[in-house]
Amino acid sequence: MTIESTNKKQAIMTGCRTSAAKPNPFISVNIHLTRVCNFGCKFCFHGASMGVAKRPDVPLLKKTINILAAAGCRKLNFSGGEPSLFLAELLTLIRHAKQQGIPIVSVISNGSKLTPAWLREAAPALDILGLSLHSADASTCETMGFRPKHGKGAAYDVAAHARELAAACKAMGIAVKVNTVITSANQGEQMAALVEELGASRWKAFEMLPLEGERAAEATTLVPTRADFEDFISRQGSPVLIPETNEVMRDSYVIIDEGGRFIDSSGNRKVVASPRIVDVGIQEAFEAVCFDQTAFIMRDGLYTKTASAFSLKRHSALD
Repeated sequence: MTIESTNKKQAIMTGCRTSAAKPNPFISVNIHLTRVCNFGCKFCFHGASMGVAKRPDVPLLKKTINILAAAGCRKLNFSGGEPSLFLAELLTLIRHAKQQGIPIVSVISNGSKLTPAWLREAAPALDILGLSLHSADASTCETMGFRPKHGKGAAYDVAAHARELAAACKAMGIAVKVNTVITSANQGEQMAALVEELGASRWKAFEMLPLEGERAAEATTLVPTRADFEDFISRQGSPVLIPETNEVMRDSYVIIDEGGRFIDSSGNRKVVASPRIVDVGIQEAFEAVCFDQTAFIMRDGLYTKTASAFSLKRHSALD
């Protein structure tokens, strides 16, 4: 999808819940397993105001997953924060989601805490590993804060570790996806060759979305112009690249926090908007958030463009 076509389609949108054909909004859901992260990305919408470190409530999230499965969820993604900070809990929840019959289970991670050994354990239940990869250049990573806050720091080679994880995924039949946030610091990079080397079946390039109250002072210096974003997209020439402008991104994701509550991102803020799903039911809880069905379809939320790449048939490595 080109930026131009995205903008044209955006013009026909009518509000939070559009009048277009409405697929089940729970077909694709994101659970933010934690709000904490071991990286210090200055553009991230999970800043200091978003919560404190605590272990995921596995029993609560299992019940929430049961409700999602009954509501027709077909793709469940675990993200954060950084979900791999809690590898045991993450593995338990991945397996539980698959046991509940959810066809596609995925994880979005910076990869720093993941190992081939853990992926081997997760492989029977994990369909997609999404790697956050915003630059392969050390100085650019430093500028954006895209490196561990402690320990390895600037010496950490994000691209090398991504290659190791991608190779393990290929051997185990796990599809690889790449997520890149485009900022003023990395907008001049050419990343398509690296993405192709990783064997990614899908590459999401997000226009940086500034949110009020979330690292606002740091983030302001990294906001790209729309022209810079469009230029990045046009230079890549990747057949698996799917760009997302701020307009398409906002309100088009169904997000649940670590407390089993829906998060709303309308009005340039991300706030907990609903009671716990287990307390009031999924429909009543969902009424508290703004969700744009048209934008969801526009960004290929149904995976119509890449369905073959994420076939539910597992590779021979898992047979």
